[in-house]
Amino acid sequence: MLETAAPMAPDVTRPVRSPRLLWLDVLRGFALCGIIFANIPTMFWLQDAIVDGVVQPTRGVLDLWVQGRFFPIFSWLFGLGFGLMWRSAQRRAANPRRALAQRIGVLAILGGAHQLLQPGEALLPYAVVALVVLLPSTWLPRWLLLAAGLVATAVAAQYGDLVLIPGLFLVGFGAAQYGLPGFLERRPWVGAVALVGLVPAAWASAQWQLADPVSARFGSAGAVTGLLMAAAYAATIVALLGVPGVRDALRVVFQPLGRMALTNYVTASVLMFGLNLLRPVLGVPTEGEAFWQVAMAIAAGILVVQWACSVLWLRFHPQGAVAGVWRRRSWWVTGRGLGGCGAVAGVGRRLSSAGAAPVLGGCGAGRRR
Repeated sequence: MLETAAPMAPDVTRPVRSPRLLWLDVLRGFALCGIIFANIPTMFWLQDAIVDGVVQPTRGVLDLWVQGRFFPIFSWLFGLGFGLMWRSAQRRAANPRRALAQRIGVLAILGGAHQLLQPGEALLPYAVVALVVLLPSTWLPRWLLLAAGLVATAVAAQYGDLVLIPGLFLVGFGAAQYGLPGFLERRPWVGAVALVGLVPAAWASAQWQLADPVSARFGSAGAVTGLLMAAAYAATIVALLGVPGVRDALRVVFQPLGRMALTNYVTASVLMFGLNLLRPVLGVPTEGEAFWQVAMAIAAGILVVQWACSVLWLRFHPQGAVAGVWRRRSWWVTGRGLGGCGAVAGVGRRLSSAGAAPVLGGCGAGRRR
């Protein structure tokens, strides 16, 4: 699409460092907090909290405010990050598609291992869809990327879950091509404008879900409501970042978690898996509403520990441990086909400093989340 008769060698002498995009870090950290509450019922083998046809309080709160609300945010951010990487790789790498394919392959291996701890996790499906959908879509014009993504998302909205991934990936990828990440960083008030339409739509859809609270979670009502509320959550975070005092608070609370999102996502599974095995020893309730409440408290405790560890780790390292391994394994082979490690390092440093979603990396000590 951007090829010429005599392509120039990538400029690797001056890696450009752009400032981090705060809204990406904060939104990713916020979504990570929601994901752990959505995942822990499965990890702890919680039984359906329905008594005499009535949904118990904790599950009712999760169904309305959490389940299906954060997965779409992560999926969209993944596509957005892929788009940021693609734009920079085009300018700085001799073979950008090969670089992306290598990175996706390593993600698939990581996701396959993670499936052993958390069956149904997101990394492996993300890698598969990235390889099948995102990588070939790099030949498409940006308007077609965005249009195809919007249509696919609209069609998949009634099904939710993994069916949403291709459309949201393409919407994020297309949005990155139009410069949305930088635009939202400069103009957070756009989030408030979006809420004018999203809040009424999400409220009306929530009433649809609440009309059948027992089964709506797994039906069209829950899926559509989840997508609309995910958009409303994202718009709210962006809008609040335009309020000076609130912006600082959100930075403190969510940015460390967001910068280490991949590491925190994986380690949360490890912690939940281990704590679930220790339930008999710890005397944790094994059924009923009490079990659900204890599980939520454990999820909150894990987040507090992860936040503290993230703050400490980022004082000495530019990125999380899992992301560092992913980056090094991704570029170890690819660097040879991209004009050497310097070319790839330039790409990785530039992308990571821009705050792109977790499909980025570099070589050596380049800045990475």
